[in-house]
Amino acid sequence: IAAAVEPGVSGQQQQQQQHDQSNAYKKQPLLLDVRPPEQFAIMALPGAVNMPFTQVEQRLPEVLQLCSRPGNSEHHGVSANHSNGGAANADSGSNSSSSNMRPVYVMCRRGNHSQLAVQQLRQAGVVHAVDVVGGYEAWAAEVDPSMPAL
Repeated sequence: IAAAVEPGVSGQQQQQQQHDQSNAYKKQPLLLDVRPPEQFAIMALPGAVNMPFTQVEQRLPEVLQLCSRPGNSEHHGVSANHSNGGAANADSGSNSSSSNMRPVYVMCRRGNHSQLAVQQLRQAGVVHAVDVVGGYEAWAAEVDPSMPAL
């Protein structure tokens, strides 16, 4: 089955569009919510992926897959919200294998479990893992006061 071709768009232009979309995806951060499912069910940022802290280590292959391949994640909500309103600690280090990985922003309720999860992710090679300092409590206080703090 042949793919639909837009009128007036060459094969080379289509390849460039696909390449651009792929690069845009790689730049789109993954929001990893490490709170328990009960808290996630009550409230979460759009686009967040729930992976309780107690499961992060055993689910590292899944995180690596979410960071590197489009369309393989189950998201909460329709689109990710990547506001830069909260404070974050980032490791700016990079290596050739990580250059194709999406950055991962990790959140929990107050920032304790997210900090530990970031350490685990970095040890597994996710050098662009970022701890959202203060977690959802800080987000509710500093970015969106209408958000319930759990």
